[in-house]
Amino acid sequence: MQKVFQLDGSKANIVVVRSSSKLYMSGKIPYVFRQDSDFFYLTGCLEPDVVLVMVSAPCSNKYESILFIPKTDLNVSC
Repeated sequence: MQKVFQLDGSKANIVVVRSSSKLYMSGKIPYVFRQDSDFFYLTGCLEPDVVLVMVSAPCSNKYESILFIPKTDLNVSC
């Protein structure tokens, strides 16, 4: 976990969690995709190459979650 200083000198918490990536045997032949268990528990997302960022304000129990999902090319078959 990283600590990031706010303008008033207090600290915010930032957590960055990456999902698993799709791996290939050779060329266009992928292995069976298996999502990272921790990432799946936090998000329920089964897509590869996604990033979860969670930010909490100083002295607060509330946090904000941001999910970064890459664009997919609909013309490419998996």
